[in-house]
Amino acid sequence: MEAPQSNLSWKELYNQRLEWAWETGHEFLDDLESEAVKGPATRQMQGSDRHEAVVVGESQVGKTRLILRMHGISDSGDLDRVEDILRGESDQGNPSTATATTYSVSPTDCFRIERPSDPKPSEVSEEETRTRLKDLRQRMESGRLSEGFSLKIELPRSLVPEKRRDDNLNRPC
Repeated sequence: MEAPQSNLSWKELYNQRLEWAWETGHEFLDDLESEAVKGPATRQMQGSDRHEAVVVGESQVGKTRLILRMHGISDSGDLDRVEDILRGESDQGNPSTATATTYSVSPTDCFRIERPSDPKPSEVSEEETRTRLKDLRQRMESGRLSEGFSLKIELPRSLVPEKRRDDNLNRPC
């Protein structure tokens, strides 16, 4: 794989390495409903068992793994497999999540990915999820994506314990 090209010096790139994350994170927080920002870091949606949480932190500290565990994915084999898929072929020890990402549970047993330009989430295989996330990360790192880009990923329903699912949604891929 050829490394992305840039006209910036190493020092300029290093100083800007987290700039996209902070900008996207702030835009993501601005998009949350005002009561979510005014209230605690996690809140219950009116009339449902749905909760929202915002997880922010430095690269490579386990944010994605924490989110997967919060969704109830605790079997070490499933946790490692899903985490590997979401890394989009990024080697362990390297950043893998390219942009602000919202995770939820899919109504099917497939991954579903939605970008702001998508009319609806698209169901994708594990391999296609890995490929799309790799491509997204490469485009983000090379500056080929607009600032403020966020992503929604729905995790396969079968990986999430029944008590964490919406039982009205029960469709195969």
